Amino acid sequence: MSWFSGRSFKKKKARITTGPVPPGVYFKALDRTILNKKNNSPGFTIRKLPAAEKQNPLSRTTGQVCIEQEYEYCYYTEACTNGECEVTDVTCETRYEWICWWEDEECYDECDSNCVNYTGDPCTCNNDCGGDDEPCYDECNPVCVNYNGGCSSQEPTDVLNHVVDPCLHALTQNLSDRSAFLHYMFGNSPDFDMEFADAPLPIGLNHDFANTGKQTGANGYFKIVTTLNSQSLPHASQEFITSTLIHEMYHTYMLLMDPAHSSNADSHDFMAQPDVIQEMAQMLRQMYPSLDVQTSIDLSWGGLEGTAAFGNLPAADRARINTTNNDHQRAAHGTPCP
Repeated sequence: MSWFSGRSFKKKKARITTGPVPPGVYFKALDRTILNKKNNSPGFTIRKLPAAEKQNPLSRTTGQVCIEQEYEYCYYTEACTNGECEVTDVTCETRYEWICWWEDEECYDECDSNCVNYTGDPCTCNNDCGGDDEPCYDECNPVCVNYNGGCSSQEPTDVLNHVVDPCLHALTQNLSDRSAFLHYMFGNSPDFDMEFADAPLPIGLNHDFANTGKQTGANGYFKIVTTLNSQSLPHASQEFITSTLIHEMYHTYMLLMDPAHSSNADSHDFMAQPDVIQEMAQMLRQMYPSLDVQTSIDLSWGGLEGTAAFGNLPAADRARINTTNNDHQRAAHGTPCP
């Protein structure tokens, strides 16, 4: 007959708490980060907390919830004869283990616009996310959404929406309400007023859709006026109209920041640069998150068909861009105005 002792564990119940957790214990965390890489899978992933976070598990982010898991921890003794064993004694005690996780709340990493529902380590810029899913925008970067910080950039003195057509008016207001775009493009410009209006435009003027110019007044006052074509644009898709508004905002930028090169030709050459095309496409996708990347890029080429950069594109790309813009100009694709 031989004797040996063993141990068994029986989970009993859990008590929920949100208070501080005693240091030095073994933690598990349900987090969206694995080995410093974002986990895009739905739900949570189990990982151990680093030693520093064991000391202060609430330091990484708000919204952490901990439970005190109660176990019955038992020692038992068996007596065995010819391979058959029988428990002869059991001694049990109650023990506890803390398990912590972060709630899966909708929020955004302020340093990475592609990082959604991210509750991992703070990045190097001002990370005030903390589980707040209220929409707001980085005033310095239009591709960085739900940013709770701020910057010293100054938006235009006033945005005047004098557009009469209901659909054009609403889309103009929607874009002008995005303070991120205005700060990003005009934060370092002198104070000015930006005015939007609509009116019939002569055929052949800037592809019949819009034009932008500068008006000056007394004591150095000036404003930039963008006029939308009230005859052609209401029949286009909302995505095309917004792309046109973004296009005209870049004309405004050139009038303010580089007036010597603010002609249509020079401004279009500036917009046709690959990084600017991508920037305009990103702005458009901010307004229409379901819009696919290629369509947003193709729409951003609208009005730039006369540039050398467009002429240097492969013939298949030029044909696709023209088809996309023609379809959206008559709302055959995209979202039509009501």
